[in-house]
Amino acid sequence: MANKTIPKQGDLNDCPEDIDPLTGFSEVYPNEKIQTKLVGKEVEISVQDSSGLFHHIGRIFCRSGMVYLRNDKTRAVLALGNGENHLGSIFLEEAFLGEDPETFLESFQFVVVIERDADGTPSVYLRAEPVTYGTFIKVSDRKIETPVYNSHFIIGGGRDGSLFYDRGKVQGLTENAGGIDKGYKCNQDGIYINPVKKVIAVADGMGGYKNGEVAALLALQSVDDSVQLGTTEASDYFYAACQYLRESGLQEGGATMALAKISELGNRKFFQVGNVGDAKVLVYSPVRNKILYASRDQSVVQDLIDLYEELDPVVRYTHSMRHLITNCISSSGMTEFPLSTRVEVLPGDIAFVCSDGISDFMSDDEIAQYLKKYGTGAIEMIRNEVVMNRHGNYAGFDTIVDGKRVHVKGGMGDNIGMGFMVVD
Repeated sequence: MANKTIPKQGDLNDCPEDIDPLTGFSEVYPNEKIQTKLVGKEVEISVQDSSGLFHHIGRIFCRSGMVYLRNDKTRAVLALGNGENHLGSIFLEEAFLGEDPETFLESFQFVVVIERDADGTPSVYLRAEPVTYGTFIKVSDRKIETPVYNSHFIIGGGRDGSLFYDRGKVQGLTENAGGIDKGYKCNQDGIYINPVKKVIAVADGMGGYKNGEVAALLALQSVDDSVQLGTTEASDYFYAACQYLRESGLQEGGATMALAKISELGNRKFFQVGNVGDAKVLVYSPVRNKILYASRDQSVVQDLIDLYEELDPVVRYTHSMRHLITNCISSSGMTEFPLSTRVEVLPGDIAFVCSDGISDFMSDDEIAQYLKKYGTGAIEMIRNEVVMNRHGNYAGFDTIVDGKRVHVKGGMGDNIGMGFMVVD
């Protein structure tokens, strides 16, 4: 792989000159909190706070058949997709400053969804809901210095968002969900969702280390490179990621990663799966109601569970050292071999990847229940349950371990990243 020069943030984020005019776009559906107007070839979006003031969020534009949302404040370009019908959705959150510049008074969580009508016309939908906080939370003005990479299959580098393809058969999301509790100033998770090559991956920057979000983003960029090169074995993706970080010049920072890709041999189909660190990959068959594969964490606690059979498996959710991992993607390489295998699958079987922001709060068995019950809606339902009911819930929560419902002591929030793919 050739040595790469990582462009500085902003090089690719200015409004491109070759954008296509948004002719044929329907008006954004009415919402009293949202205001839109056509500016040149773009649709400008603003959202109204409780005092009646409008705040500029960004602009939607189209280039080469792809739809993008450009955020002027963060100088980020988020791809909304180019699927056949559902072009994609992006979850965003904006904090509006109050009179005290050290605090914010109101935050808006809103969704931008692009869908194509039966006649081929793209329609833009937006929904915004205000969240008023009873206590003030400090706003960090630290500038996130992350590389920009021209792939619409990646969301990372400190950004939140979701990707949704083929009516949800291939999708993912990442979010700084409750991360402020742990001192995160940005989202250190990232996702890679490629519906064309049938590859999904999640990377989680190592918390407490510099450049976690950068390491995770670089790891996902490497996945994209490996996909384009036709890499087949899951383990090869992880070795290539370490090399990619080394060539990028990143000296500090590491990431965990989990990956799944579909491969075929004659009429048989397989998931090539693998993980490094405590990122999770799960293969589940709804028809057979069976977990076909669940990855093993490369962590201190998992080593203890393997060593002492009498240990209750619940300790993986309660042990004080549960966040200590024994392997990661880094510029200096891995300390252990990555875990990888091949799982034969049938149509309807599901591959699910996630960071520890999910797997620390929901067991494999419970994730499988969500996959069976909600299908393509499982990602959103898992996100809602974990973020809204379990992150920061110090009273604890129930999950399922070895077929039994157990109560687990709660803890602080975390970044989340998930990917989901169904076999056709």
